[in-house]
Amino acid sequence: MNDNIYDSVKGVDVESDKKFNNAPVEQPTELEREYSIPTEIQDDIDFSLLKWKEAKTYEKTAPHEYVVLEYIKDDKTKEAYTELWQAIQDKAVEEFFYEHPFKYYYRGDGYKYWTYGDTAESSDLINRAKADVYYK
Repeated sequence: MNDNIYDSVKGVDVESDKKFNNAPVEQPTELEREYSIPTEIQDDIDFSLLKWKEAKTYEKTAPHEYVVLEYIKDDKTKEAYTELWQAIQDKAVEEFFYEHPFKYYYRGDGYKYWTYGDTAESSDLINRAKADVYYK
């Protein structure tokens, strides 16, 4: 697998989306924070099993972390990954990352989570970023 995972991810193309590469971070309004961000954990997923890696491609413009399914070797961690993927599908709200719609799951731990793909198996990674940062 390519070490720079975002070169092959569906959705935002780093090279062609100049607006994205140069855009400032916009903070949510107080109403957006109250509406979107829960203050209590919304699931019982064992997050201690998931090992997050800092994304280098967007570290200056959209800092976030990711976990890659392909690198998970044990069944318990794969189960946690699948449970998180399912929580994103079931509990996420649609928001825009500039003009690109994504489903974000606000877990209640200070992060928002999103992914790509139609199934947990076809979605090769899950991302997370600070919950209180929006890009419009």
